[in-house]
Amino acid sequence: MKRRAFLLSGVQISALTALASTQGRSWVRLIDMPANAGNNDLDRLFINPPMEARPYTLWHWMNGVISREGITADLESFKEAGLGGAQMFLVGGSEAKIDDPANQIMSENWKELFSHALKESGRLGLKLGTHNSPGWSSTGYKTIVAEQAMQQVVFTETLVGGDRSYAGPIPQPTAKKGFYRDIVCWGVKKEGPVNVNEMINLSGHLSSNGDLNWQVPSGDWVVIRIGHTVIEKFNLTAPVSGQGLEVDKLDAQALRAYWKTFPDQLNKLAGKFNGSVFNRYEVDSYEMGTQNWTSKMPAEFKKRRGYDILPFLVQVSGRLVTDKDTTSRFQWDWKETIKQLFAENYYGSMQQLIKEQGMEFILEPYATGHDQPFESNNAAKYGDVLMCEFWQKPTTWGWDSVKPTASGAHTWGKNIVAAEAFTGQPNSAWKVDPYALKSVGDRAFAGGVNMLFFHTSAHQPWKNVYPGMTMGQWGTHFGRTQLWWNKGGKEWISYLTRCQFMLRQGKPVTDLLYLVYDRVTPKPIPGFYDETIGTDALLTRLEVVNGELALPGGLRYQLLILPDSAQMRPDIALKIKSLVKAGARIVGRKPERAPGLTDREVNDRLVKDIADQLWGMAESESHNVYGKGQVFALQPVPEVVNKLNLTPDLVSESNGQMPLLWVHRQLDNGIDIYFISNQEDRTIQASISTRGEERIPELWAADSGTSEEAPCFQFKDKRTITRIELDPSGSVFLVFRRKRLDSLLTLNSIRQDGSLKPYLVKFTKEKGGRTTLAASAGGVYSLDLSNGTQKVISIDQVPLPLSVNGAWQLTFKEDGREKTMMSDKLGSWTEMEELKYYSGTILYETTIQITKEQATGKIKAYLDLGKVFNTVSVMVNGKDMGLLWKPPFAMDLTGKLKTGANKLSLQVTNLWANRLIGDEQYPDDMIWEKRNLKEIPVWLDDITKRPEPRRKTFTTFKFFNKDSPLLPSGLIGPVFIHFVKKVPVSL
Repeated sequence: MKRRAFLLSGVQISALTALASTQGRSWVRLIDMPANAGNNDLDRLFINPPMEARPYTLWHWMNGVISREGITADLESFKEAGLGGAQMFLVGGSEAKIDDPANQIMSENWKELFSHALKESGRLGLKLGTHNSPGWSSTGYKTIVAEQAMQQVVFTETLVGGDRSYAGPIPQPTAKKGFYRDIVCWGVKKEGPVNVNEMINLSGHLSSNGDLNWQVPSGDWVVIRIGHTVIEKFNLTAPVSGQGLEVDKLDAQALRAYWKTFPDQLNKLAGKFNGSVFNRYEVDSYEMGTQNWTSKMPAEFKKRRGYDILPFLVQVSGRLVTDKDTTSRFQWDWKETIKQLFAENYYGSMQQLIKEQGMEFILEPYATGHDQPFESNNAAKYGDVLMCEFWQKPTTWGWDSVKPTASGAHTWGKNIVAAEAFTGQPNSAWKVDPYALKSVGDRAFAGGVNMLFFHTSAHQPWKNVYPGMTMGQWGTHFGRTQLWWNKGGKEWISYLTRCQFMLRQGKPVTDLLYLVYDRVTPKPIPGFYDETIGTDALLTRLEVVNGELALPGGLRYQLLILPDSAQMRPDIALKIKSLVKAGARIVGRKPERAPGLTDREVNDRLVKDIADQLWGMAESESHNVYGKGQVFALQPVPEVVNKLNLTPDLVSESNGQMPLLWVHRQLDNGIDIYFISNQEDRTIQASISTRGEERIPELWAADSGTSEEAPCFQFKDKRTITRIELDPSGSVFLVFRRKRLDSLLTLNSIRQDGSLKPYLVKFTKEKGGRTTLAASAGGVYSLDLSNGTQKVISIDQVPLPLSVNGAWQLTFKEDGREKTMMSDKLGSWTEMEELKYYSGTILYETTIQITKEQATGKIKAYLDLGKVFNTVSVMVNGKDMGLLWKPPFAMDLTGKLKTGANKLSLQVTNLWANRLIGDEQYPDDMIWEKRNLKEIPVWLDDITKRPEPRRKTFTTFKFFNKDSPLLPSGLIGPVFIHFVKKVPVSL
């Protein structure tokens, strides 16, 4: 018989490792987690977090296929599941083939539907936001004309012989969308690098129709006509009725002109709901590439760089201006100007326009791909709420946005770090449940995220077909048509809400700060939490307080790591010098020069002089003292950390194969909160060492809302060592708030028959202060106490575990009819011919015979269901015991069992995948374009007229084929009832 061990916590049991017991019995340890009482707001709000702590969902309206009934049903399901609201996106175009021409954007029908969504959100107490334009990236609409759209430099070259009079046309560069404007026309010598002093500005000789009249000097010349035209970037992910050119990101006036169309109309429709129910506009991740021109570029460049851009534009033809160094320096200046204009005139102006409506600006301050025309951390200052993204397994996309976005929020004094959460591809669609999502979400929490926006809840316009609408191929599917939405979804969302509440308390605690010039995720150094900072925040917000780098709001860092670059801006160099002089410690490569062409010689010399002062060390040395601070030459950061004897914040030792993930926050009153996550699909025992004063560690469980003092901990070398156990994909909040009591006795380990058995038997505090010991096997136990003494305890025999292996009755619905079948063994539905492709909920019922001894309240009883796919609701003798959505599928039944026959009822719910695969065994009765549904079938309103009645499902994207592997489903077991005896212990 296979032996298993458990961590029993309140009404749940946490599976331990499989264990063979020398006495032939299953070992169990018990932790009671009573609800905390008192007026402590942290305790109270952890149990019942405020509305503001709830997750949100993205709500994609697909190509106008919308209904009033569907809007109401969607929003009511969001409310019931515990969401705080939705962020509406208008999607179609490249992402969906089906559409409803009656609901084109800003048609009367569409306006009525939008107003209905706002009214229903208000009725339900939900918040509703939207993207700033149709589609998801970035700002495009049908009203944007070419002059207001993204611009690029274009040119033509015409070879002209010298020493003669030239009169003739100069070809116009490419004009897209019928739009072109001249910038400048230059005459340059044909051979070699261009000498600025020998260039001739021919703009005044060029007529409006492109004819040039010029007395050409001797030699061979090239006429370079330079102008700008529109970049043909469109918001193609929007419904066709909302598609148009992308607005000029460098021109605030162009953005304001756009705002007076689509967003202004939305705000007028919202009316009294503006700033309350209708509360957020969003700019999603930037996916429209760069632009290198705007009509005000010459003036802006001159103001910011101090010289004329026009002569240097000839480099767009591939020519060097003066030499390679000069040209590359100009290119740096040009790109830097674009970055500044982009952040200020797009993101900054967007924030101002949104603020004028009394609304919040959600910003994803990064670009996808390699083409990012702005510095992410600098752009982050403009978002009221910053948002990153992370994708569901097995996709790894988006994770490189988490750390930079969280850092951007913290460096600019913003507490909320939102995330487009669990974005998925077809390889995970309809295959994941809350448990599969848990470790992914926990990873994001450990990365600094504290506000989730699910990706995605496609609007469901129909109420008679399932699983219904999808956002094309994208997204994990959340909402009322997901089988587990009302069968575990609410419980999982409660878990997320508690996590988000806790992770918004106080401020983040970090040690290492990386200066980056773009989106970077540093390699973590065990024990130390790191963040990144951009140039603007470094210059305007970073100071030194008591020898530590400090940001407004109380954030502190022990070490600043510079980018591995030979060049440094002079203003950055001056700032670094002032920080080091005041006591900062930095590590990085010694800069050699300044970037850019502005005051090249002066700035190069300034940077070199500062570098010599700060890095004024002999070649054989790697460390220099300047003022109150220290500078380390470029070397591995862990080596510098060791040289400085920096104390790690958290160090963990465990039997896991993956490191535990964690994040640390501290409240103004000194309370410390650590979130710790096990990323493995198995139980982990760990020793957690944290720095700080001696305080009692508490374990707060976000899934149940319960907490307890940690049962196993000790103080050593000004650190607290807490022994914990984490379920598969488990997590816990480690909270420090109460100082050590002199009389405290700490349990280090428990021995039975001379062998160490930690975690298998444990003591706990009962009401009234009584200490008890709990075990699932009789025997003699020795408790090692922190004061060096031992306590010997004897426990009487405990009843053997009860195997629930009798006949099961299975009841389910198919084709609207209730069916029943009997089974004398448990297993996956895929192994049963009648249930092979079944998706939905099946009721398992059986009768358990309980003896008088087993039913007594002196012995605790715990139900263990073994493996379950995917969620299960439990009833005993007709009473609801609750729902289990993750391993261990076990719960406390103490006091719920009676002597004699007991009826056990289990409602097990699986996923949609098997039924979708099952439908592919039959002829198709829909029209597809590749894998997208091409048109809505005429039988959709009356499902009884479906041409292929053996098909049970309807969805708008084909995720599976007939040979796709089936997923295990149902109650796999084995099912046991374990018994635990508790005895009082005098310590």
